[in-house]
Formats: sequence, C-alpha cells, structure tokens
Amino acid sequence: MEVEPAQPKPDEAVTADAAPAAAVAAPAAMELEDNSNTASASSGAPNKKRKSEGASKRLEIDPLGLPATSKRERKTVAVFEAEDFQAAAVAKAESRTHLDGRGTKLEDIPSTCESIKAAKMKGQELKMAHQLVFGGASKEKLRKQQLLEFSGYLPTKSTDDEEEQTAIDDKLELKYGEKARKLTNPGLKNLCDFFDIDRSATDGEKVDKDFLVDRLLDFLADPSEDLTKTWIKDNKKKAAAAAAKKKKAKAEAGKKKAAKEESSDEEDEDDMLEDVDGQKVPTDKALRRWVKAYVRCFNLDKATTKHAMETASDKFGVDLKPKKQRIKELLTEAMA
Repeated sequence: MEVEPAQPKPDEAVTADAAPAAAVAAPAAMELEDNSNTASASSGAPNKKRKSEGASKRLEIDPLGLPATSKRERKTVAVFEAEDFQAAAVAKAESRTHLDGRGTKLEDIPSTCESIKAAKMKGQELKMAHQLVFGGASKEKLRKQQLLEFSGYLPTKSTDDEEEQTAIDDKLELKYGEKARKLTNPGLKNLCDFFDIDRSATDGEKVDKDFLVDRLLDFLADPSEDLTKTWIKDNKKKAAAAAAKKKKAKAEAGKKKAAKEESSDEEDEDDMLEDVDGQKVPTDKALRRWVKAYVRCFNLDKATTKHAMETASDKFGVDLKPKKQRIKELLTEAMA
C-alpha cells in the first residue's frame, strides 16, 4: 500500500516562501535606517547650532530673553515691612499733636502736669490716655511730652460762621465720645484720676458710664484747672475759710453795735430829758432813737398812736402828752 506524502498547510507554505524574502529585506531596511539617521544628523546639526547661537545673543542683550527692540519699561514693586506701617501710624499720631486747642495746656495745670510726669513710661494709664487723646501707635518716650503739650481736642475757632464751627465741634465730640464709650467704667475712672478730673457727684447725680464720659470729655475738649479735683478741694477750703471769717467779722460788728446801743441806753437820764414848762420830757434825739426801735419791734399795721404814746411814756417814765405831735411826725418819717 502506497503512502501519500503529507501536504503542507496553506499558511505554512506562505511562511516558508516568505522567510527567504524577509531575510533578504532585513539588511536593506537596516541600511535605509542608517542612511536616514546619518542624513538627519548631518542636516540637524547646523539648525541646533543656530538656535543656541541666537539664544546666547538674546541673553547677551537681555538676561530675560526679551527682544532688543522692546520698549516696555519694567515696573518696580515696592516691598513693605511691618515696621513701615507702624512708622506711618506713629507719624500720623505725631502730626495730630501739633494742633492748638481752645483750653489750657496740660503742662500749665499743676495737678495734671504732676500726675503725667509721675506716670511710668510703660504704664497702662499713660498708654491709654495717649491713645484716647491722639489715637494710633506712639513712641513711648514721646507720650508724656505730647500729652503735656495737649490743649484740647476742640480746635481754636477757624471760622466766623457759628453754624459751621458748631458742626466741626459736634463732629469731634461724636468721634471722641465713641472712643470713650468703648472703655469700661474702671478704665474711665482711672483716666479721670490720671488727669486729676473731679468725678464727685452733686445734687444726687448717678455716677454711671454717661456721667464719667461727660466729665472726661468736658475736660479733654477744653482743659481748665477749675475742672480738677485738686483745685475744687483747695477752693472749697478757701471759700469755707472766707465764709467763716465773714461770719466772725459780722458777729464782732454785732457785738460792737449792741455794746454801743447798751452804752447809749445807759447814758445819764439828764442827757435824755429836757425841761419843758417845768416838766421833764425826752429830748428830740432820745425820741428819734426810741421811734426807730419801736418801728423795728412792733407790727405797724396794728399799732396806733395811742399805743405808741403809752409805750413811750412807760419807757421814759413821764407823761408825753406835750410831745404827742412830735412823736407822730417821727413815726411818719420812720415808716416812709
């Protein structure tokens, strides 16, 4: 029995036939790749060189690589430090100290000046007072001197128009009022004591925040020595001493007058009486003195001439019918 030889499959036949062709094409492809690499290398080298030379030229003209023909100016950027803002705030606060106020400089008010000078340089009251008056930051070494030169936050009148000046004053009052009301009651009391401001209540006033703010701003708006508690205390003593002296002088004068009247009453009756038709009657001087005393002591709406005659007769111990007309005249003169 004859065996037929195995026939190759169609795919295997194609592969077998293509193998010799692929082997022949591979070296050709490799050769073409080498040639293309060589060509690209030879053609690209000059381009890279030109680009690097152009870049280096631009760098020589402008390190940032900008075109030499550019005319745009570069803007400088300001860099601020924290100290710069603080310095600006200090300068602003210092410029405020040069304004002239309506009142007396604090250095010319003895008790206030003494209190400011005695304060500690880094003390809380000094710092708080300076911030309220001038606002903003400040140099510690300048606080005392600036406060001593302060003469009120209401400026000297800058216009003859009263309405315009009132509007300026109201604006400042509102500004300082808002600042003061941010403080606590203990803080307001400390500031009043720092400036030696009298904060004692009178006529049943209630010492609340509004009361303290009003007392503090009354002083700072227009500083005056008569608003300090030291001045008020000293003048109360002076007033009391003056009143006591006046009372004493009045009492002494009263004593002298009483002694003089008493001595006059004790004059010799012969000097008070005169002889009229053989009868002793009071002299005109004695009657005038008695009538003045009578007018002071009796209610003239109810007094009568008869009552006056009887009283005078009892006083002098004689019948005064002969002097009735004269007594009427003296009474009319005294009551006029």
